[in-house]
Amino acid sequence: MHDFVKAFIAAIDLVGSFDPEIVGIVALSLSVSLSASMIAMVIGAPLGGVLAVSQFRGRQTVIVLANALLGLPPVVVGLAIYLVLSRSGPFGFAGLLFTPAAMVVAQTVLATPIVIAPVHRATATLWSAYGDLLRMDGASRCRTILGTTRDRARGAPDGLPRRVRPRHRRSRCDHHRRRQQSAISLQSGLRSRGA
Repeated sequence: MHDFVKAFIAAIDLVGSFDPEIVGIVALSLSVSLSASMIAMVIGAPLGGVLAVSQFRGRQTVIVLANALLGLPPVVVGLAIYLVLSRSGPFGFAGLLFTPAAMVVAQTVLATPIVIAPVHRATATLWSAYGDLLRMDGASRCRTILGTTRDRARGAPDGLPRRVRPRHRRSRCDHHRRRQQSAISLQSGLRSRGA
């Protein structure tokens, strides 16, 4: 117990003194984790959106596989990356084993299913409720996916996502209605002046 207390105090001293080696380790860990998270978002968010709005053969299998990979043990991922990047592996020539790049690859493999599953669930819910309505309103499929995903990520309530409505396209009915309203207001203004 005494050794544990001494080790804990030594660790606090190292952290408090901003030891260059400790700062380097923390900086490397943060850079690896942030890089892997950004790569997983770039890969997983579009895949989750496509799975939510597209229909193709094997779609349900891909969804089940993405959800199953949420429970993928990190030890298994580490072993698989080791076998792939070792000298006898298919990518052994790259010399990436035991490098930060290998850590980024392993963390990306772990994080990508964690991005795909929530994006798919959120986008599928909004797409089933409002997808057809938004498409009839003139929004493209890509714009609808991006808008619904962004609104869900910002914590928007389950309602019609306003940001996906195209600003430059107006339906003929809306245009006609605005012209009628302006004509009525012009006529009422002329009548009041004549009176």
